[in-house]
Amino acid sequence: MAELASLEGFTELTGDLLLVDIEGAEDFEPLRCLQRVGGQLNIRLNGDLGSLRGLEQLRSVGGIVHVSDHPNLVSLDGLDRLETIGNTVFIQNNPRLNSVFALESLSSVAGRLRIWNNDSLPSLGGLTGLTGQVTGLEIGNNAVLSDLDELAGLGAVAGPIEISDNPQLFSVAGLGGITGSVSAVWMQRNPSLVSLQGLAGISLVGGAGIRLEGNSGLLSIDDLQGVGTIQGNLWIEENPALSSLDGLSGVQTVGGSVVLRTNITMSSADSLSGLTDVNFWLIVEGNPALTNLDFPALESVGGVVSVSFNSGLQTLSGFANLEQVGDLLRVLGNANLVSINGFGGLDIADGDVRIENNGQLATINGFGSLQDVQGRLVVTNNPSLLHVDGLGSLAFVGDRLVFINNASMVRMRLPLLEVIADGFQLRDSASIQEISMPNLEAVGDFFFLGNNAVQANGGDYGALVSVGAQTFPG
Repeated sequence: MAELASLEGFTELTGDLLLVDIEGAEDFEPLRCLQRVGGQLNIRLNGDLGSLRGLEQLRSVGGIVHVSDHPNLVSLDGLDRLETIGNTVFIQNNPRLNSVFALESLSSVAGRLRIWNNDSLPSLGGLTGLTGQVTGLEIGNNAVLSDLDELAGLGAVAGPIEISDNPQLFSVAGLGGITGSVSAVWMQRNPSLVSLQGLAGISLVGGAGIRLEGNSGLLSIDDLQGVGTIQGNLWIEENPALSSLDGLSGVQTVGGSVVLRTNITMSSADSLSGLTDVNFWLIVEGNPALTNLDFPALESVGGVVSVSFNSGLQTLSGFANLEQVGDLLRVLGNANLVSINGFGGLDIADGDVRIENNGQLATINGFGSLQDVQGRLVVTNNPSLLHVDGLGSLAFVGDRLVFINNASMVRMRLPLLEVIADGFQLRDSASIQEISMPNLEAVGDFFFLGNNAVQANGGDYGALVSVGAQTFPG
């Protein structure tokens, strides 16, 4: 308290004002003449503080404003004349704070606006005068906050928009004035949020990407329709009411990964029909209502393509223009997938190709142009698979070629295959009757045939002259 008393009568401070952990301070009455702080205003950890009374003359703060970690603070009364803040505003960890109406004179925040973990705050009433640009908007862990309507004056966010863990938030329509580019749109674990109305003015999302996760009531993302480029990830996960990706039809390039995971009612991803390039991974996983997957314009994925555990997926036919996959192409655990028809544009796979554990898969006809697999080609545990005729153009495998436990497979014809750089293995295929690789010249390591009970003959390997470590048919 003595420190407070020593500032009585000051109208301006050129440096920082630190009001931190002042025992017994219920207000800041000794500062009643203060009009300007040139540096930061740091008000934190004052256990007895009930209001900010005493700061009524304060008009501007040149640096950061912290109002944080006060168990008994119920309002910001005392900041009624504050007009400009030269850096970020933190209003956080104030469990009894129920009003920010005292900020109604605030027109400019040059940094971020962070309102976080204020359990009793029902609205942002008081921020209607805030205009122009902030460098980030972070609203989270506010237990009773219902909307963001009072932020309608904001015109731009130069950094991220993060709205997370607000259980009663049903609308972000108050962000409708924001236009242009932002560095991120993260909407996470807002169970009452039903749409993204308010985001239609955003045209580009930067390196932190879009993340929509755990919003159990989210029905629509139509208001992302203006977004054409995402420089980071497009991550959509665990939104159980989201049935489509309508709103993403304008997205052409994603600089990070595309992840569509465990959205249990999502029946279609067709709205990504304009997507041409994904720099890292494309993951479509655990979406049981998805029956078809179509990315007709997609040309390049720099890392992994994984279509996994989509129990309703019946056909995979929508990658006709895909020309490049960097690390791995995987089709795994899709219980009702019957056919793979859609990779006709892929000539070279730079990494592995794995087709595994697809219980109803009968045919693989979709790789008619695939000539070169730089990594491993693995086809295992597909009990309904009859043949791999769709791999008929394959000439080179840079690692191992593996067929294991495909119980119904009756033939394996690879008429143009010349080189397997590592090993070859075909086993536990009880129905196999024909093995034909007539142009195979070299196998770099092992050659193994085993436990193929109905095997009709030893196979056709007419050109084979070199096997690194030979094992004869068993």
